[in-house]
Amino acid sequence: MRAFRPVARVIATCALFGLMNQAHSGVIAATMPRFEDNFLTVLRMAIEESAGYRGHDTYVADGDGNKERQLSQIREFVDAKVDAIIIAPVSGDPEYNRGIVETVISANIPLVYVNTDPSISNYPSNMVYVGSNEVESGTMQTEELAKLANYKANIALLKGAEDNPAAQIRTQDVRDVIKQYPNMKITVEGTANWQRSEAMALVTKWLDEGQTFDMIVANNDEMALGAILALQKKGLDPKKFLIGGIDATHDALEAMDKQLLDVTVLQDGQRQAEKAVIAANNLIRGREVDEKVWVPFKLVTQDNYQDFLN
Repeated sequence: MRAFRPVARVIATCALFGLMNQAHSGVIAATMPRFEDNFLTVLRMAIEESAGYRGHDTYVADGDGNKERQLSQIREFVDAKVDAIIIAPVSGDPEYNRGIVETVISANIPLVYVNTDPSISNYPSNMVYVGSNEVESGTMQTEELAKLANYKANIALLKGAEDNPAAQIRTQDVRDVIKQYPNMKITVEGTANWQRSEAMALVTKWLDEGQTFDMIVANNDEMALGAILALQKKGLDPKKFLIGGIDATHDALEAMDKQLLDVTVLQDGQRQAEKAVIAANNLIRGREVDEKVWVPFKLVTQDNYQDFLN
């Protein structure tokens, strides 16, 4: 993890205040967990595009996977008196997110959480969550993989960040599906924190240990792609395994085109971003909004992946 240098913080703060001074329309500030993630790149770019279309200037910061850095960014947004804040949090920890909500809402700034549920019980009137129902994602993924395996498989399970609600629900989805089928079982599992490199290292370790599995179920595409790289590194053909991810990123769809990945589930980052900006825009204008806005998941298989790739 790279350090957040004080000089970089000063430059970023100056840029934000400069934008506020010259903006003729509202300014929507956003912070992402990390810019390097493929799905979050889609989310970030779509926020910028959608906000621009609606006449808002945007300032988007990279949380770089660091809670303190993201909190600092949010305080800077509040100090700059931006018109609305969109946040995809670095962590799903309820205490962390309660602190964010209190900081933003006490400044009377509209707040939109996107993609990761803040896990708080009561939403203030000027706060919205935009995301997808995670019970659908892991369930769709695992049911399709089970069908392809004729309901018989030894499964390696790759989990996202332990404190992330999406990872927790997707993992439980997998368990709930396979407990219906006596000939399916998880033989090995571990956390790779959504990262391709961590998944590659973890699956390589499992293979070196002689762990047995013929199906790999990953909480997201990046980890599924890391698993594919690990198999290839060990001289194994990924096509002999059933492999599934979630997000339907461009890299994942290209892997499906090569028949290396069997299943993914579209988490529509473009639509989540659009809905988040619409919610922020409505809050800025004092309009009534729904407390939660849902964007459906869509199953992507070898039969329909080209519809999404194109």
